[in-house]
Amino acid sequence: MEQLLDLQPGTRNGGTYDNKPGYHNTRDGNLSSDYSVTDAEDKGGPSDKTAAYDWTFPDAQGFAGIADPHSTEPMPPSTLAVDYGNIARYSSRLLASGKDPNDPRLDGWREFFGQADNDNAVEGWDFRYHRAKTSDPRHLWHIHLSEDRDKVTSYDNKKALLSVLRGETVDQWRNVRSEDIPISGDWNRDGIDTIGVFRPSTSTFYLRDVNSGDATRIFKFGHGPSGDIPVAGDWNKDGYDTVGVFRPSNSTWYLTNGTTSLDKEFKFGHGPSGDLPVAGDWNKDSIDTVGVFRPGNSTWYLTDNAGSLDHDFVFGHGPSGDQAVAGDWNKDGIDTVGVFRPANSTWYLTNNAGSLDFNFIFGHGPSRDVAVPGDWNNDGIDTPGVRRPGNNMVYLRNANSGGAVDEDFIYGI
Repeated sequence: MEQLLDLQPGTRNGGTYDNKPGYHNTRDGNLSSDYSVTDAEDKGGPSDKTAAYDWTFPDAQGFAGIADPHSTEPMPPSTLAVDYGNIARYSSRLLASGKDPNDPRLDGWREFFGQADNDNAVEGWDFRYHRAKTSDPRHLWHIHLSEDRDKVTSYDNKKALLSVLRGETVDQWRNVRSEDIPISGDWNRDGIDTIGVFRPSTSTFYLRDVNSGDATRIFKFGHGPSGDIPVAGDWNKDGYDTVGVFRPSNSTWYLTNGTTSLDKEFKFGHGPSGDLPVAGDWNKDSIDTVGVFRPGNSTWYLTDNAGSLDHDFVFGHGPSGDQAVAGDWNKDGIDTVGVFRPANSTWYLTNNAGSLDFNFIFGHGPSRDVAVPGDWNNDGIDTPGVRRPGNNMVYLRNANSGGAVDEDFIYGI
């Protein structure tokens, strides 16, 4: 709401809650037959929250003193000239986005009403069913926005809406985040891994303490712009995963102590040949150490705590654009490695000897998906996940068999 008001000075908060049928009321406050609570998207989310917002444009009212779009009183005589210029600018952006089948930004919204073309008729669009709608004349001077009820606690869904209202293109919206590299770890020692992203251009980590919503910890590390790749692990056996980066150009690791300061750095002796970093507890001592996977010869080089080579082996996968992953796939306390092949959406995971233990198709990958495995439910078993840069979606699994998505959500800082 604050960002909307900043977007167009002079506009006003028209409010969210109104005790009447529809999205301005809570799900509990509506009859079970009301259109705003019958679809699957509206049966999720909190039942005691409204799912609509009104953005008021006084210059389109023709009367600067009215700010309540829900008022049942007749509008007083106009004291100012009606100007639809501002409301039409934003309404037309919503309308264009809704009509564009290649624009996913409003997929988490139900509908909008507003004035888009200065014709004294209310325009609107149903984003869920892809059809035009209209409403009463009060929407000539305020924009009504209905959100999917299962998205009302999602800041990311609102950021996507703000992108549309700012006039950004889909490519601009995506490119802002396309550089982000996903990571996962247990940032708060609760036994549950959550995701985060590393933004190399600003050397910033955005980490989360829950598997939905926004970043809960943000800090700059001071490394990143030189092609650095993020890693995460428990480097000191305190139960907290912290972050670091691997710089392939000089084969150097820079690991943190959980804040912005550098905890240690060392050279591993591998990196310049397109090596991909991984981190894991290779020997069940509860301390994660690092390693690299070299796709060119399908070989893993894993380290001990000092950074020297501990052991290496050939896995037999890699040259087909495979991404390196590591995790405890069988709850034995020892992390082993694997690869994710986006081209066929398949994960190939190893046992401790490096031979293929099992593989399965996850159903995600061809859309530039980036692998991000973790223990999402505190059962001691790491399972796969991917983040899709094109729409900032994260797809997680809570089981190591089959390919069904267990949980998905948007995470786009």
